[in-house]
Amino acid sequence: TSIRSESSTGFMEVVVEGYEPIDMNIVRLVNGHREVIGLDGVQPRITELSTDAASSDSAMNDAKRAEIERWSRYRMRRSVYTLSDAFLRPGEYVYKLESIRDAANHSVILGDALSSGGHSASNIDAGAKISLFDSEKAVVGTVTPYMACIQVHRRPTVSWTTSLLNGELPLRLSDDKLRKSQYTLPLRVSGDGPWTVEYEITNGAESVRESKALSKAKDAAIEASKPGVYHLVAVKDAHCSGVAERVDVSLVKTPRPAVNVTSTPITAHECGGEIGAQIDLELSGRPPFAIHYRERNLRFPNSHPIARVVRTQQQRHSFRIIPELAGTYEFEFFTLEDDNYPSGQPISAVIQQLIHAQPSVQLDKTGGYIPPVICLGDSIELPLKFKGQGPWQLTYNIVHENRRNTVVVDGIKDDRYSIDLGPFDSPGQYSIELAQVKDGNQCARDLLEVVAKVKVREGGPRVGFQCPDGGIRILDGEPARIPVQVHGDLPVEVNYRKIGDTQDRILTTNLGHRSRGASNDNYIAVSGPGEYELVSASDICAGTIDPLGSRCTVKVEPKPHAWFTTNGLTYNESSSSSQKHAWQLGSICEGSASPSAFEL
Repeated sequence: TSIRSESSTGFMEVVVEGYEPIDMNIVRLVNGHREVIGLDGVQPRITELSTDAASSDSAMNDAKRAEIERWSRYRMRRSVYTLSDAFLRPGEYVYKLESIRDAANHSVILGDALSSGGHSASNIDAGAKISLFDSEKAVVGTVTPYMACIQVHRRPTVSWTTSLLNGELPLRLSDDKLRKSQYTLPLRVSGDGPWTVEYEITNGAESVRESKALSKAKDAAIEASKPGVYHLVAVKDAHCSGVAERVDVSLVKTPRPAVNVTSTPITAHECGGEIGAQIDLELSGRPPFAIHYRERNLRFPNSHPIARVVRTQQQRHSFRIIPELAGTYEFEFFTLEDDNYPSGQPISAVIQQLIHAQPSVQLDKTGGYIPPVICLGDSIELPLKFKGQGPWQLTYNIVHENRRNTVVVDGIKDDRYSIDLGPFDSPGQYSIELAQVKDGNQCARDLLEVVAKVKVREGGPRVGFQCPDGGIRILDGEPARIPVQVHGDLPVEVNYRKIGDTQDRILTTNLGHRSRGASNDNYIAVSGPGEYELVSASDICAGTIDPLGSRCTVKVEPKPHAWFTTNGLTYNESSSSSQKHAWQLGSICEGSASPSAFEL
């Protein structure tokens, strides 16, 4: 058996002995498919008849001379003929010499021990080792005199996997601990292992060729840590050299991010000069970026710096810093992050800026709770905290039903101040806007900030018993539930009492939302019979009691009982027997009707 790669071209040598020209039939089986190859006769080698030899025998007749002349054209030869074939499909190729016929019309069916009238095939050495191919891939195989078997293997292939090619390319190499400094490039190989894959790494003008030995096709990969273009060059398996897919994969060494920080003062002449700084960032790297900096007011040397972070998707970014307090500020930029280096790279940029702070005011959340809903006629306080240099002037707006009422408060000396709002005489939604604040240097700052929204309700809920005619009837010892009708928002707190209670107690219950699956009806649970009265109801605001449903009576159904009628009975007091103190019937005869009866 010989081995040859798919798509190779091989040469086979056939040894022939006989009178030329020779005709041969060769049968080729390719994966079981039979084909007959006819080898037509080679042009006869004609040897010119010697005139001297012919004239020396004058006694030779013309017929004999013609016969000698005809056979003198042919020669008995042992020749070697070369057959070529292209192995276009993998599989088993079998070649068999089937028959041969020479110029003397001697025919031999090859494989027979001896053919009559012809030459025996025994002149061919059956044990010969014959080289079947002439290329460097040829394998010397043992053949029979009439048959050769060749196994053709499919050439191996190698390519990058689809998952790699469909992913994000180029692959990015980074020294950051949260990113990759090397990649496993998965391969798809075919053929018979083991394999040797050759690939080339090109980085600019430099090119390096490397190889990787693979023992199995599963999890075949190349470990890549060098930047450059990875190009598959060739592959070899256990039998053949193969082809590599002409698709490149690039690995790029990502640069560390960098930033250039510049500052421009923000000035306001009416406020005494610079009120802040505009910071301009010019970034390089792969977005998104995160720039960390510390802010410190050098006016307070013992204070801790405030750490801040600015995030952006752009490589040019600007932001404004307008502090609330005056002083010399130091802004220290110390860490820069991008997508390739998310753990951050150290940077060093320090900006100092003298700030004449603008005044500001904001809601003081430590000064108390501002209810979102109040009742008609109520008032609220709005606690505020001022920053800057006092005294301050505050302008605020009260917005109600698309009408804006502007109020100005002068001479606020304390940095904590509360605005008294109310009493509110109209129901609806109110918004309180802080419009402007001005400090003692007459430096004004526009705000237009809504700090509170309040809903003023006109009244509370209306509550009444839904008591049926005749009241609520229960069995003795069982609790009662009196249904209640509520007009308004739940939950509602209801106060009620039991008329005739010697302690004159006021009882309280809450009517609220029921759990899922429970009845939506509202009721008050009471513990015994009697007449009950609603006293008051409220949610956020005080409500009213429906006069037609202010009372409801709970009654106990009477228990059943039975007794004897006393007609015809006598009461026995003197008897000492068990019948003493009992009503007795008179004596009657058997079968007579009883003169008395039961009553229920």
